[in-house]
Amino acid sequence: SGTIAAGAIAATGLTEIDLSTNRLNGSIPEGFGKLLNLRLLFLYYNRLSGGIPDGIASTPALADIRLFNNSLTGGLPPDLGKHSKLLNLEVSDNRLSGELPEGLCAGRTLVALILFNNNFNGGLPGSLGDCSALKSLQAYGNSLSGEVPPGIWSLPSLAQLMIQGNSLSGKLPEKLPPSLSRLEIGDNRFSGEVPSSSASLLVFRASNNLFSGQIPPDLKGMSKLQELLLDRNQISGEIPAGIGSLQSVTILNLSANRLTGSIPGAVGTLPVLTSLDLSGNQLSGQIPPQMAGLKLYFLNLSSN
Repeated sequence: SGTIAAGAIAATGLTEIDLSTNRLNGSIPEGFGKLLNLRLLFLYYNRLSGGIPDGIASTPALADIRLFNNSLTGGLPPDLGKHSKLLNLEVSDNRLSGELPEGLCAGRTLVALILFNNNFNGGLPGSLGDCSALKSLQAYGNSLSGEVPPGIWSLPSLAQLMIQGNSLSGKLPEKLPPSLSRLEIGDNRFSGEVPSSSASLLVFRASNNLFSGQIPPDLKGMSKLQELLLDRNQISGEIPAGIGSLQSVTILNLSANRLTGSIPGAVGTLPVLTSLDLSGNQLSGQIPPQMAGLKLYFLNLSSN
């Protein structure tokens, strides 16, 4: 416990500082920005407050910054990412605000950008669309707005895009990133139609947006999907028989849309489905007999 003493950073040859998971309070010393050999800075799970010193952005070797789960305020240093080959930036669960610096991926080396549960505003930096090494972008629970930079949708290594709980808008591309396994965009203002193909996608959560049109008739391109949440949108038309292609899906939520017609028998052929919510639509007809074989722990067909 206690504060980080200035004497702790007198050794300018330091390459790694790991003071994580203590009860440290006070602020991050300005002197950290003078450690020219510093490569790793771990201060997560403490009680630190105040701002992130701007000098940290000038540290040429700094590649891994993990400051999550503190009470830090202010913005990210405006030059962060411009002077070092930043690989990992994790500042989630703080009280940070302001716009995200444009140069976060200036070195084209950034692999993980973890910013969730802060008060960041403005848009996602356009330069992230050139961030070819990026695997994980987690910016949910902020006040971000505008559209997702187009380049993000074609990043070759992107596996996790978790940006739910913002005010982001725009349409999804027809083709999602080839490595994308988790796409969480709920509680935003995305519109247009739902994509029909993403070979690697396991989780697609898009609840509470403005999606319209119909569910794609052919979903063979999403055969690995385990969770599909499209509730609270404006999707219309019938549930396609092609829903039977989702042989790995465990959670299917299409509630609070404008779906019509009957429930296709194909829904009853989903072998691992455990949660099905089709409530709040305009569905009619009978429950297909195939559904008797499902091993559901949750079923809601109300308000149809």
